[in-house]
Amino acid sequence: MGSYCDCLCHTISYAACDVPGGCGSTGCGQTRTGSCVTCPVIRPDSKARDPHNPPVCDGDRTLINRWLGEIAGLVADLTNDEPAIVDDRRHERFATVYFEGGIRHVFSKGLFPSDPVSVLGGVAPINSRSKQPDVSGSRERAVPININRLDLIAPARVQNPTRDASGNDHQQHLVPQVRLSSEFRPVTASFDGKEITQQVRDREYVRDRDGKLVMIPAAEEAGGLSVATALDEWVRDIRHRMFADQHLPAATVDQMVMWLRVRLDDICDGYPQVADFALALKQLRGALRSATGQSEPPPQPCDGVTCARCDQRALFHKPTDTYRAECGNCGTLYTDDEYTAIVEEQAAAVRR
Repeated sequence: MGSYCDCLCHTISYAACDVPGGCGSTGCGQTRTGSCVTCPVIRPDSKARDPHNPPVCDGDRTLINRWLGEIAGLVADLTNDEPAIVDDRRHERFATVYFEGGIRHVFSKGLFPSDPVSVLGGVAPINSRSKQPDVSGSRERAVPININRLDLIAPARVQNPTRDASGNDHQQHLVPQVRLSSEFRPVTASFDGKEITQQVRDREYVRDRDGKLVMIPAAEEAGGLSVATALDEWVRDIRHRMFADQHLPAATVDQMVMWLRVRLDDICDGYPQVADFALALKQLRGALRSATGQSEPPPQPCDGVTCARCDQRALFHKPTDTYRAECGNCGTLYTDDEYTAIVEEQAAAVRR
C-alpha cells in the first residue's frame, strides 16, 4: 500500500493534493489506505476489494481499459452498419371521383414507393390513422427510426463560443452536473410488515475548484448525449485537472478513447472523479450494447483453483477478457502462463 493524501478538498481518499505545499485542510498529507473506490459502482452487489495499487484495484483498471476499447468498437459497429436492404418496389395508387348523376370514375395517380422509409432501414406495417378525436394522454405516433441509435453515434457537440452582454458564457441548454455521493447511508422502509434496510447514495451537485456549479448540456433538450459528447466532457475535465500542458485530442470517439487509454493508469491513480468516470463508461457501454442487441456473457468459475495472493477460491474467467483469470476477492489478474503455473503448483501439492 502506498501513501496518499486524505484531504477534505478531494472526493476520494487517495488522490494526491494538487495544491503546492498542501491545502492546509484537516488530514492533508496523512497516510490513508482502504478499499477500491471504483468497486462500489462497477460491482455494487459485491464487497469492495483491497487494491494492491490504490485507489483502483487491478481488476477494475483492466476492466475500464477493456470498456474503452469496447465503446470504440461498438460505436464503429453502429456507425458502419451493414447496408440496409432497400425495398425499391413501387405500387400504383388510385383515386376515385364522382360526377353529377352518380357517375364514378377511377383514375391512376401514378407509381409510388412501397416503403418510403426503406433508405432508413425500413419499418414494420404501420396502422392507419385513427378517425377518433385526439384526447389528452393519447400516445404520439412512433417515429419509424431508432432515435436512441442516432443519438449515440451523433458527433460531439461544439462548445458554445458566444457570450452574453457581461462577457460570460451563455448558459442556455446547460444544467448543473449531478453525481452520486461517495458515501452510503442506510434507508429503512416497511414492506408487508417487515422492515428492510438498504444502503443508498444521495445525489449531489458537482462543483469546480472555485465552488461554482459545473454546467453540462441538457440531455433532454435534444435526446440523449452522444458517446462522443460524453467522452469529450470527460477528456476536457481530465486534461484540465491532470494534463493541462497537453493538447486535447480530436473530438472523435476513436481518438478520445486512445487518449484516455494511454493515460489510464495516471487517471486511476490521481483523478478525483475516477469512480464517476468508471460509472459513466459502464453506462455508455450498456447503452451501446443495448443498441446493437448484444448481451453480456456470464463469467465462468475456475473451480478448485486458489488465488496465490489472498488464498481464496474466487477465481473466474470472463469470455470477453484477455486475461485467463481474475480473483473476485482481491482483484488479482492472471495471464495464461501465470494461471497455468499456479494450477500446476497446486496440483503438485495435492499429489504429495
